[in-house]
Amino acid sequence: MPPIQQHILNWLYSVLTSEYHDVNRTYGDVAQALSQYPSLSPRTDVHTFDNGTSALLLHITGTLPVIFRGTTYRFPLSIRVPYAYPREAPLIYVTPTEHMVVRPGQHVDPQGQVYHPYLAGWSTFWD
Repeated sequence: MPPIQQHILNWLYSVLTSEYHDVNRTYGDVAQALSQYPSLSPRTDVHTFDNGTSALLLHITGTLPVIFRGTTYRFPLSIRVPYAYPREAPLIYVTPTEHMVVRPGQHVDPQGQVYHPYLAGWSTFWD
């Protein structure tokens, strides 16, 4: 696994210091994810929440390998990290390519947003 380039880590830290509540924890968790999954890449994007407010959030995109019945599939994901992370859960979406479709299911809605008991109960880990 190749190390993360220093300029990316520097950029990441500078982004987090502007608005994020727990810079060191967020930096450590994101750097670890980028190191473990080289297919992921960070950027910032404006995210509009369900209540209509918008914020410039850290946005991690790429694919995650999932082994199912002996075959490895690479799921394209979009992960938005809220300012209050780790007290608030990341927002996770399946982002299909043009040759894929999102199949709504138990943990994914028609727009690709991931709902999982772990994410739903995220705040209980911090109370």
